[in-house]
Amino acid sequence: MALGTGRQKVVIQISGGLGSPPDYNILHLAGAADDATAAQNAVNYLGTYYNAFKSWMPNGQIVTVGSQVLELSTGAPHDIAVTPVSVAGTDFSGFTPPQCAVVVSWKTHTATRKGRGRSFLGPIGRAGCTTNGTPLPAMVTAMQTAASTLINDLSVGGFPLVVLNAATPTAALEVVSAVVRGASFHTQRRRALA
Repeated sequence: MALGTGRQKVVIQISGGLGSPPDYNILHLAGAADDATAAQNAVNYLGTYYNAFKSWMPNGQIVTVGSQVLELSTGAPHDIAVTPVSVAGTDFSGFTPPQCAVVVSWKTHTATRKGRGRSFLGPIGRAGCTTNGTPLPAMVTAMQTAASTLINDLSVGGFPLVVLNAATPTAALEVVSAVVRGASFHTQRRRALA
């Protein structure tokens, strides 16, 4: 499938983590430039993605999908008006440490570092941990199913998830699969909002 010429940056804010400032996941999409309707549809699909595993997110944690959507392909970056989607965690078992997250690796057909992206999902609720401190397999399965569904929904909707090369942001590689790394928790070392 040929990618559209538009490049959008979707900011997902994760707040309410115990002892943690807001964290952010940044995802990039391709599609028609400045298409507010398609951008809203993409935000809604992303909301469905987070809703699929909200039962594993701690009560008090709020994920705001589309807290900002930027158009990157038409000169200076500018906002695309969307209505953000909020997803509230429903797990009352308590929080895991704020630095612990489950990692989703977004894969393209290019098997190099430039052909991969990742998102950190966390902190999660204590019910998502096994007794030995690893992610619960049922939670990992729910996240994997949600990620695969998201890739398909965005692609069919005409706004596919992509991995951008920071040096050439107009170039993009379409995400074709995802792997939720469920053997252990991971720590996000880079905290920049870019």
